[in-house]
Amino acid sequence: MTDMDQVVAWVRQRFTINIIKVIGGSAVGNMAVELAIKYGFAAVSLSGILDIDGWLQEHKNVVAQPDTTQDFTNAASATINQAGADDAFYKWFIMNYLNQNLELAEAATAYHRVNEGTGSMLLVNSLNEFVPTSGVLQLAARLAQMHVPVSTIWLAGTQHAKGYLAQVWPVVRDFLLAQ
Repeated sequence: MTDMDQVVAWVRQRFTINIIKVIGGSAVGNMAVELAIKYGFAAVSLSGILDIDGWLQEHKNVVAQPDTTQDFTNAASATINQAGADDAFYKWFIMNYLNQNLELAEAATAYHRVNEGTGSMLLVNSLNEFVPTSGVLQLAARLAQMHVPVSTIWLAGTQHAKGYLAQVWPVVRDFLLAQ
């Protein structure tokens, strides 16, 4: 959060704007949600890593494994992670996100911190991608419980984040313009 706080401070010091809106995909989708919670910004999360502690609790027996079939260094981000559900890879991804420290899982799970000041959100996920839909469902339920406007888009298939961005861009643009 320190890096995000510094970015927000930098933007506010250099620009005379009253409204900041954020968009991100995958792990940056999680960051967009965090900014909405902390600062009340409107946010769009494409395949955000939103279910961490609950997913880990329900998948204790899954052995974390990296995906060795993809070139994460050289491939365009719109082409990676497009093969569908992969619990072993998701667990590996989460554990790296947490720096192998399970004690950070609850603090890294955004829906625990939603409050009345949280910004409105548009949450997008494919139904069979490597990021489970459970995070969107739990976050959307918590936002609704706190009377925070939330919209969801569910896409058929296995695409992840930038893999479907062109398909959802008109709705994302309209959401951001309406905020």
